[in-house]
Amino acid sequence: MQVILACFQLIKAQRQNQVIDTRLIGRIVQSYVDLAFEENLFASHNSHEITWPTLKIYKDYFEIQFLQETKEFYCHEAANFLAHNAITEYLKKKVVQRLDEEVHRIQSYLHSSTLKPFVKIVEEVLIRDQLEAIYTEAKALLIYEKYSDK
Repeated sequence: MQVILACFQLIKAQRQNQVIDTRLIGRIVQSYVDLAFEENLFASHNSHEITWPTLKIYKDYFEIQFLQETKEFYCHEAANFLAHNAITEYLKKKVVQRLDEEVHRIQSYLHSSTLKPFVKIVEEVLIRDQLEAIYTEAKALLIYEKYSDK
């Protein structure tokens, strides 16, 4: 468990623009994936059946908590950014930038199966949960645009 917490601390540091050795996280992730493969090999030898490797160990011991940590991180970041910036800046600078960074992070050192549930969570936190603020500011911008055209 300590190893996983260390991974999450490294990922958080990277999200805060610190340089980290991503190879460490990649090796740990790969070891969880490999453990599932070895578990399946052992099971198939004992049951004389061919089984496909699963990602159960990776998902149970890493991905679930990673997704929760990600959700918490972006909830705090969105609230802090929006407290000091306009929603237009938030959409241009934070949402697009963070989605790009996170997709790159997954492609670099996490398992590719994490991408779909991850993007769903980040979109929920950064966009869906902010829809009221987005709508309110967009409405104000449209009204301002209407009056400035006269």
